Amino acid sequence: GSYLITAPWHATPGFNFSIGFESFLDRPLDIKATIYQRVFENLNGVSHYVYKEVVTTHRTFQKGQPGMLNLPVPENIGLQSGGGYYWEVKCLHENCTFFGGQYRLFYSVSVIQDVTTIFVQTDKAIYKPGQMVHYRVFAVYPDLQMYDGNFWIEIKTATRFDTYSKSFTVNEYQLPRFEVVVDMPSYALTTDENIQGSVKATYTFGQPVKGKVELHVSRNQGLDSCGNEPRHMELSFDIDGEAKFSVPKTDISRVASVYSGSQIKVTAFVKEELTDVRLEGSTVVTFRSTPYKVRILDNTPSVFKPGLPYSVFAQVSMQDDSPVPTSSTTLTMVTTAHYSIPSDNSFLYSTGTFAGTYALPIQDVDVPPNGVVKIDLSIPANATSLDVTVDYKGVTDYKSISKMFSSSNTYLQLSLLGQDLTSRQTARLEAKATESMGKLWYQVLSRGLVCESKVVDTQGQHVMTFDIPLTPMMAPTAHVMAYYVRSDGEIVPDAIAFNVEGVFNNEVTIEMSTNKSEPHTDLDVYLTADPNSVVHLLAVDQSVLLVKSGNDVTPGEGSGLRIYSDVDLSRTRPPYESLPPSYPHMQPGQTFAPGAAFGGFTTTTDEGIFGMARQHFAAANFGFNRFTTTTADCQDKIANCYEYSRDICQLSEYRSWAMENCVRFCGFCMPGSTTDYAAYIVPDFPGFMLSSSLPPT
Repeated sequence: GSYLITAPWHATPGFNFSIGFESFLDRPLDIKATIYQRVFENLNGVSHYVYKEVVTTHRTFQKGQPGMLNLPVPENIGLQSGGGYYWEVKCLHENCTFFGGQYRLFYSVSVIQDVTTIFVQTDKAIYKPGQMVHYRVFAVYPDLQMYDGNFWIEIKTATRFDTYSKSFTVNEYQLPRFEVVVDMPSYALTTDENIQGSVKATYTFGQPVKGKVELHVSRNQGLDSCGNEPRHMELSFDIDGEAKFSVPKTDISRVASVYSGSQIKVTAFVKEELTDVRLEGSTVVTFRSTPYKVRILDNTPSVFKPGLPYSVFAQVSMQDDSPVPTSSTTLTMVTTAHYSIPSDNSFLYSTGTFAGTYALPIQDVDVPPNGVVKIDLSIPANATSLDVTVDYKGVTDYKSISKMFSSSNTYLQLSLLGQDLTSRQTARLEAKATESMGKLWYQVLSRGLVCESKVVDTQGQHVMTFDIPLTPMMAPTAHVMAYYVRSDGEIVPDAIAFNVEGVFNNEVTIEMSTNKSEPHTDLDVYLTADPNSVVHLLAVDQSVLLVKSGNDVTPGEGSGLRIYSDVDLSRTRPPYESLPPSYPHMQPGQTFAPGAAFGGFTTTTDEGIFGMARQHFAAANFGFNRFTTTTADCQDKIANCYEYSRDICQLSEYRSWAMENCVRFCGFCMPGSTTDYAAYIVPDFPGFMLSSSLPPT
């Protein structure tokens, strides 16, 4: 093999587009990276695409010293009209070729348009007619730096054309004197004879309300097609701050379903004794057939790697996610192993392999107070897949686990040591391999940007730990991809993602001199923030929030930045300009090429890592394709055939011109020998693509 390239699917205006490059050649390589804009033009009566350079950079790479090619993406990219954007990696040396014998790689890149996140804050969520609406509008970039440009009156940024809206209510209303809360469990059992709960009514200053309660129980649904409320049953009783109630399930069944999964709405109308003011509160209750639930957690891998530890993570809880009682808390795991035995004479039996299943020992594990169970699984050497079922008092969950494939049976596993990580702390990761590792290269991606790239010297160890300093830019989710290269050229990768708290660079705190005060009394407010910060304050009568809330900007809304780091597993196709709509793709747990027999790169893959092949003439079954090489005299007459789209090779009006000038580009040459090339892999990493090369065999 000669190189390895990693690149994001997306480019973010105003930030670096970072391309990772590692050379495996013994000589230095001068590599140039460029982003182009494709513009459709008509030149001398011939319509074609012209590729205009947007930004470029170059760097020299030595063998075994990976690095980054950082292309600063202009802030106004994507606003210009054109046919899209592309990135290119080009070798500036002779006898230096990439995939398919080309001296350059050329891929499309998607430019993120909604690069800013817009926030709108109003002083209240509901107003009376004629009242003044006070609002504050601001926008931030993915790194939470403030946007300081102009806004259109429609709350539309002048340069990025991002939009955001916030609604509020205009209605005649009276500030509520008290609050009504219906306190009930979120679920009820279908075997219960009575549904119990309580109603609480308190003034905004904390004193109890005395009056009358009218309780309605109905199906949890809105108005019917005629605008009528759903049928309900009623129950009345007195209240002095709090009152308990019990409703027979037989009465509920007359107005609503009481089967498992059905929901009822319980509404309490409280009439104040002195003023006859009537306010309400409600809650929703779901019927369940069992008080327990169990699930296999998402951090349980869907593939196992022979020779490396494997654990199943399950959670047991009540239906409302509260812990189960401490007595009699044992979880049972039942595992079935699948095996496959190839046979030289399989054609005599009309089958390719002989397969079967057998049971592994049943495991009983005590459930800790938090309900999360870790079960270590000892996997037999001949297992090709596993079926795992966890059972808690008749409630079950199931997961199928596949075997990771590697032609050399070597694997890498990343593990996070510790939890509850916060920015400005250090994350410690463990890398464990089934053999001595070489240099380990890792990259950290968050919000669609490469936050860190580094090489770690493993000193030939099987297991090692390394630390990653966490920055606010890595919140809310950090994705780490790591790999090492074996002596035979096989790339052994793994990827892991974990949550990071602390998305804000500027930590703001607020305190008050007292939590209780009299009217017309001054109150001291103490604020802390970074120097030269501008702090905005909002004070609202708490009774308004009882009418309607949602007007304020909360720290939780910063999680909207998560859109920049979502993993899109639906996009399993490399953005190659000429990739046809029909293409083979690999499934998780398969490799990219069938091993060192092809004399170059092979790549092991993990859960969410897909091998994909570019389909030209024949689809391969192992994640590679056969490409037809050409004779030495098969050369294009012009050097810039790539500036034209593949339409010139297919459309009748351009085909004769292309056969004369771009014969190699269009693949019109006479076939020669057949060569195998590896394709692409996409790890479980937000929008990352890896590409590697294979020399002819």
